[in-house]
Amino acid sequence: MAALESEKLSFEAAALGCNERNAPTHSVQDDHAQDNMPTVACILMQKDERFLLKPWIAYYSYLFGIRNIYIIDNGSQLPEVNQLLDIFEAQGGNVNRNHMSRADYEAKGDIVGEQIRTLDAQDYYDFIIPLDCDEFIVMRDDATFSWSRENILSYLETLRGESRALRFPYHLANHPVYPDLYHYFSFFKSFFSEHTFKCMDHGYHLGQSTKAEGFRNTQLVQLHFHYKPHSLLLEQARRSWVGTVDVDDHKQLMGYSGPSVHLASLFLKTRHEFYHGFLKIPHFYLPDFRRFLVLLGAPLDLPTEYVEEGLQITVSGAEPSMTLGRAGTKVLIPRTSLSGVEFLLSSFNERDYLDANPDLTEARVDPTEHFSRHGFREQRPLRTQDTSQLPSANAFGRTNLAAAVARRVVEAYVARQGSVQPGADGLRCLELGAGTANRPGWLETDLAPPAPHVLELDVRRRFPAADKSFDFIYSEHMIEHVSFEEGRIMLRECFRVAKPGGIIRIVTPSIGFLLRLFSTGRSNLEDRYIEWATSTFLPNAPTPQASFVFKPRQKNLWATSGSGSLPSA
Repeated sequence: MAALESEKLSFEAAALGCNERNAPTHSVQDDHAQDNMPTVACILMQKDERFLLKPWIAYYSYLFGIRNIYIIDNGSQLPEVNQLLDIFEAQGGNVNRNHMSRADYEAKGDIVGEQIRTLDAQDYYDFIIPLDCDEFIVMRDDATFSWSRENILSYLETLRGESRALRFPYHLANHPVYPDLYHYFSFFKSFFSEHTFKCMDHGYHLGQSTKAEGFRNTQLVQLHFHYKPHSLLLEQARRSWVGTVDVDDHKQLMGYSGPSVHLASLFLKTRHEFYHGFLKIPHFYLPDFRRFLVLLGAPLDLPTEYVEEGLQITVSGAEPSMTLGRAGTKVLIPRTSLSGVEFLLSSFNERDYLDANPDLTEARVDPTEHFSRHGFREQRPLRTQDTSQLPSANAFGRTNLAAAVARRVVEAYVARQGSVQPGADGLRCLELGAGTANRPGWLETDLAPPAPHVLELDVRRRFPAADKSFDFIYSEHMIEHVSFEEGRIMLRECFRVAKPGGIIRIVTPSIGFLLRLFSTGRSNLEDRYIEWATSTFLPNAPTPQASFVFKPRQKNLWATSGSGSLPSA
């Protein structure tokens, strides 16, 4: 440790990409040109990011050079943040203080887009990357994730000349109280090679190129410090709330759709529900990233809070075969035991996972995504040397114990919604196949939950809910992924758990719309749907095709032709 301490960098030195004993006499911006490595600009809009701004500046100064970082300050009020911006600017960083209002924040995509065009016009940068302050770029390979400047720049060199928009295909999001644990997070973000930027949305997800349609997934992903302790999330949400209803009036919040609607679910979710969601997913263990930030002189000092014993990440042991096969990233895999949810330590290597599951190679799926969303639940082996399958995850509907856990979650939701106001029932709303939806006041479920707030539920089996529990049941574009008989089971269960007079709404694809995708006179909406379906489900396809809309995993085409009736229960 003494050797590491001797190399520790001050913030100013780290920001210049050097150590204190060897300060450069010219800028890091010039270094890139001299060593023929790509020149990269990073753009950030932020306001009062007191926990993350210093590590963010230090990290990207190390990667790309402080003079290549552009920060648009959206009206920071905290003295420590403004002082940090002053230091950053004095060291050669770029700060724009011309966009300080809430309206400017809402126009973030357009304002950052104009900054990209301005930089592009200089004919200097090979790549321009818009980022948020909680996003840290790393490079993945078969075995692990790397934050080496040399590795990242060398990989970017292979992307020079790409005419399509570039994409970070997913994030690894942090656990709110265990700072070295990260889970797969199905966010993708865009960045651009020189002279290709056309436009992008507020969150930088759907970037478009002037030179070619579509996008290219890269080997770059982001460590995303999205989650904060529940108490801090509520505190920040209350400060940020600009809605028109009282956040303590849960009945009004459930149907609210005005300003700050994205915060409403935080006030409707209990602390237990928030933390319990992290017990249902695997977590990658990456302690060296925080250690690296310490060496840069910018420790990641995130706030934390105590979590009750039943909500803690508890490791019960190691998988016997984890030392076999190739080196990999340590991963914690959830399993249900008599004492609750425990985690088993193992090792994940993408090549090993594909070798052990050859059907995935044929399907050309992303191995990390598949393992994180499906493989651990399907108990797939992590390597060919495995003599046994993965431990059973807490897959609701597959074991009596897990089903009991799911039933308790549903019962708690139903009871809470029934006590929204004294003497008045709150609406009890169930969504099946919710995906990444986040509807305030709803019990959202999915076979493969992509987020901690979503309960795992298999519609092909009996729902873990009592008869006549829900006022409203909703499912959108999910029933076509099960067989006809499985769909009948799902509908029978919907009728069973719906209250008398309740509403069941099942949305399915339109046959007419799908058939028009094969016509020569498609509308712009139909063309965009084909592009979305291809990029979402077949990201490695060379070009978008109408035939890709009909994915192999669709077992049955439950669809509407404009009229018709549901099968009888």
